[in-house]
Amino acid sequence: MEGVSPTPRTDVFAYLNYRDFLRDIYAEKKSKGKTFSYRYLASKTGLKSASFFTGVLQGKRNLSPHLVLKFAAAFKLNKQETAFFELLVSYNQAKTHEEKKHFFDRIICLKRPAAKIVDADKYGFYEKWYYSAIREIAGVRPFRDDYVKLARSLTPAITAAEAKQAVELLEGLGFIIRDAAGYYQRKEATISTGQAWKSLAIAHFQLESFELGKQAVDRFPRAERDMSTMTLSCSQATFEAIRERIGCMRQELAEMAKHDDAADRVLQCNFQVFPLCKPLPVETEQGK
Repeated sequence: MEGVSPTPRTDVFAYLNYRDFLRDIYAEKKSKGKTFSYRYLASKTGLKSASFFTGVLQGKRNLSPHLVLKFAAAFKLNKQETAFFELLVSYNQAKTHEEKKHFFDRIICLKRPAAKIVDADKYGFYEKWYYSAIREIAGVRPFRDDYVKLARSLTPAITAAEAKQAVELLEGLGFIIRDAAGYYQRKEATISTGQAWKSLAIAHFQLESFELGKQAVDRFPRAERDMSTMTLSCSQATFEAIRERIGCMRQELAEMAKHDDAADRVLQCNFQVFPLCKPLPVETEQGK
C-alpha cells in the first residue's frame, strides 16, 4: 500500500539475549502469517513437542548446537545471521565467567555499527584493575605525561606502555581531563549502558580485584592492610539484611572518601559474602 513503510525485520545483531531475539522474531513471523505457530516451529525443527519453544523463551530449556541451526533455518537467517545467533546462544548458555567473556568478546567484534548496543571502550574500562586505580590517582594527585613514574606508583607496578594506554582510554571516556597546565585530573563521570554487558564486565573486574587481594597478603605488612574472614549460619531473611548492611557500608565509605581533602593513596575495598553449602532442608518435628 502506497505511503506505508514496511515493518522492519527483526535484526539478530541488535540483541545480546537470544531468547529475546526468538521472542521478537516469532512475533514478527506470526504477524505476517497465521500458519506460523509453535506447532509449525516444532515440525520445522524436528521437535516432538510444541511446548519446547515456550520452555526456551522462559529460560527453562536450552538449545543444543543441532537445534540452533534448525531454528536459524526455520526463521530463514542467512549465513552471517546464523553465525551471530550461534554466538548469542553460546554466550547466554555459558556456564563460567571465562566462557561468557570469550563469547562476549567475539560478539563485540561481529556486531554491526548500525546496531550498536554496547560501547566496547566502556566495556574495556573494567578489563584491567589499574584503569580505575589511575582514575583515582588523578583525583588525588594530578599527573602529566611521565608514564614511567605513573606505572611505578601502582602496586603491583605496570609498564609505561600500559599506563599510557590506560590514560588514553580514560581520557577518551571522559573520566579524566587535561587542564591548561597539562595535568590530567579526574572528571566526574559515570558509565550508563545495558545491564547485560555491565554485569559481565563487573564480574571480570571483581575477579581481578580478588586476585589482587590474594597477592596483598604477601605484598603488604599488616599495618598497611586489613583482612578478616568469618563463617556463620543464617536464614534467607538474615542474609538479605547482611547484604543491605554491606550496601550501606559501601555508601558510607564512598562518602568518607568523597569528603577527604587529605587523600594521599588509593585503596581497593572488597566485600565478599557467598554460600559454603546449599540451603539445608527445614527439619519437621517428626524428622528431628
